[in-house]
Amino acid sequence: MSGSAVSTSSRTLAAQGKRARPPTLSLTTSRRGVPTNTILELETPVEETDALRFPISPASPIYSTPVSPSAEQEFSSSTDDLTKDLAVLEQLRRSVQKNLLLRPIRHSPTPPQSPVRPLSAASTAWPDYSQGRSASPSSGITSPSIYYTPISDARSPPPSAQYIGPKSSVYEQTAHEPPLDSPARAVDPASLASQLAAAPDAPRPLLIDTRPVGLYLMSRLRWSINMAIPTLILKRSRKPGNGFQSIDALRQFITSEHSRDAWDELMRPGGKWDGHVVVFDEEMNEKERNNAQATAWALLPVLPSLLTRGCVDYLGGGMIAARTHSDLRHLIVAGEHEHQHHAPSIQVPEEPPEAPPPVKPSLPQKKGKGLFQLDTISAARSKALPEIEYSAGTSTLPMMPSAI
Repeated sequence: MSGSAVSTSSRTLAAQGKRARPPTLSLTTSRRGVPTNTILELETPVEETDALRFPISPASPIYSTPVSPSAEQEFSSSTDDLTKDLAVLEQLRRSVQKNLLLRPIRHSPTPPQSPVRPLSAASTAWPDYSQGRSASPSSGITSPSIYYTPISDARSPPPSAQYIGPKSSVYEQTAHEPPLDSPARAVDPASLASQLAAAPDAPRPLLIDTRPVGLYLMSRLRWSINMAIPTLILKRSRKPGNGFQSIDALRQFITSEHSRDAWDELMRPGGKWDGHVVVFDEEMNEKERNNAQATAWALLPVLPSLLTRGCVDYLGGGMIAARTHSDLRHLIVAGEHEHQHHAPSIQVPEEPPEAPPPVKPSLPQKKGKGLFQLDTISAARSKALPEIEYSAGTSTLPMMPSAI
């Protein structure tokens, strides 16, 4: 019994040992037909400059190579992801290539020349012109763009951008004028006298006198116009949108009738106004430049925006300097004289007025005394009048009438 049991257990262990050993497996790998070194080449419009520059005939192999149906079926039936991606990219490349061949992008290899005139040597004021060329997105790498983008700081315009042509009076006048927003300059009396020497036949500036009208009529410059502009209006005029619309809006502030006539004569179409304005008062004190109550100084920043040509200046020293200058003081007049005649007029002596006839007094007059003069000397020579003596029982009061 024991021997059979031992043999049975040994067989069972031998059977378990054989079952635990794994079987020998033979594994074989299938080789795929995908190339190991795959290079993707996409033809872009930038690389095909020769193909875009010259039209390709329909017999070209690139133009006549359609996408074969068998290739599409082969790519679509493949189960590999990489093969599908390559097939999609290849189909996209051929589609883009076909569209570019059908509709090529035209471009010029060099920028066109200006039809007006070639660039001169003065255009070298922009040294970054050749460096600032930006390539157009639709052109090739070697074809520069005709657009210019400056990469340096802002500078003054090149000399080639200035006016080139025959000199004219308008060009010579505006070439040396300061900008309208520049501060007013002081004009010395000698310069103003030279401008007014040939007046009124030659062009002359507009002279605005802001003194009170009483001082203006006592002594004034010939052809000057007196204006009285309220300070509040000048303050509002300096704000944007509240200023005067034109230079003609100042006519309403002229104080005298003869100044209005002078304004109309000077500012009419075809008049003798040269576009400049000269403002002055009695002394034009520089310390009152920022004083809003000084009409002359407050008017200077308002006038430049009203001018289309010319500039605004002020007479240095005012009327005090004009009176002391040897040439300008001859142009100082008084009263309301006529403006357009500057030659001295011939004065005809007037006959003296006839004396009124003497009035015959009704009473005899004494020599050296008027008609209604009191004679106190005769009264002093008269004798003393007798005095009335009142009695003691008589009252000095007036007597009352007795009652009836």
